[in-house]
Amino acid sequence: MDDQLNILLMRHAKSSWKDRRLRDYDRPLNKRGNRDAPAMGLFLKNAGRTPDLIISSPALRAKTTSLMAAEEMDFDHERILWNDKLYFDGPDAYVEAIKQAGTESGLKRIMTVGHNPMTENTIALLTGRQNPYSVPTAAVICLDVNVGSWDELVLGCCTLVWIKRPKDL
Repeated sequence: MDDQLNILLMRHAKSSWKDRRLRDYDRPLNKRGNRDAPAMGLFLKNAGRTPDLIISSPALRAKTTSLMAAEEMDFDHERILWNDKLYFDGPDAYVEAIKQAGTESGLKRIMTVGHNPMTENTIALLTGRQNPYSVPTAAVICLDVNVGSWDELVLGCCTLVWIKRPKDL
């Protein structure tokens, strides 16, 4: 059995700016976003990278991305945690959410669905990289965690495995 811990970080799919009256938090996905979110979920399923848990921003575009990707992975929606800090706070909140969720026994792969620049900055923080990787909408990044447990997550403790963009599918 593989004991390697993985983090998947997904940026929400492309959102619509059509209705300027909507609060940023309430923006829906656009046509491309509605296509890309499930496609990335199907990619994760077919790649054998379905997470054990998803932690998502509850902002509409991230929530919809999470639910659509989860549907394609045959992922139980009860295993999605909605965390406002993934919308309102910075990369430290992402790391802390992963650490807290990781205390649950048996979790090997945790996925976040959030926003930029927090997603890019979280990857930079975890990999110890000075310049963040570019993360387009609906992209998924896989990191190997190079420590023995989730509560040991620190600056630079992860290695980038791959970045998958919808246009790569």
